[in-house]
Amino acid sequence: MNRSRSVLVIALLLLVASGCSSGDQISQDLDGHEYWSTNVVQDGQPFPLVEGTNMTLTFTDGNIRAHAGCNSIGGAFTVEDDELLTTQLSMTEMGCDPERHAQDQFLIDVLSGAPTVTVGGDTLRLATATASIDFIDATIANPDRPLQGTSWEIDGFFSGQTASSFATDVRATIRIDNDTMRLFDGCATVDLPVEINDTEIRFAPVAMPTAEDCTAPAGYRQSIFTALSRSALEYAINGTNLTMTTPDNVGFTLKAAG
Repeated sequence: MNRSRSVLVIALLLLVASGCSSGDQISQDLDGHEYWSTNVVQDGQPFPLVEGTNMTLTFTDGNIRAHAGCNSIGGAFTVEDDELLTTQLSMTEMGCDPERHAQDQFLIDVLSGAPTVTVGGDTLRLATATASIDFIDATIANPDRPLQGTSWEIDGFFSGQTASSFATDVRATIRIDNDTMRLFDGCATVDLPVEINDTEIRFAPVAMPTAEDCTAPAGYRQSIFTALSRSALEYAINGTNLTMTTPDNVGFTLKAAG
């Protein structure tokens, strides 16, 4: 009798432990992953997204970041009873067209509505009573582009904590082939022999070349060569995005062209 009772107690404890850990396991499965939407549904009908946009989720150490084509959304999350529970959700206040704002609101409504969460391999599904979003891991939806052999377009600059961009019709580009970096700064082209390892590009410091009849803003070109006046740039690739920066945090952001 006592033995039967002990077996029953152990079985109940295992059941409780299993139920308590399921949410933790899902949280662990999500942590460190970024997901891109593949299918969005509202009231049983496809919810069309603005061309060139998608919905993304990134999970890191109990925090969630989301984007639906306009503003950035962020907050904390937990998973309980297979439901994604978000707290302290906040959103930036960029002005966008009504369609993109509608996408922002749709995603916020789903995230704040305690959606059921299902993780399976590289896929994620969030579902409420009226909406659902299917996602796939960003490493599949948006794999990292190779550093060499890709044309990268410079689209922003930063120095310390300050970010900037320039309005110009001609974008500077960088392409590395066979350990030679070809830079077009908007007016002139420079070829630099480079040495590349897993995190860094090394080269001889280079000064901004003189270019006659140049229409690119002088500040645009100068921002490029401020970083290139050093002898090395650390780099990081995330999908179609490339960041090049000096150890003192001066550099630029690039996007794979085409």
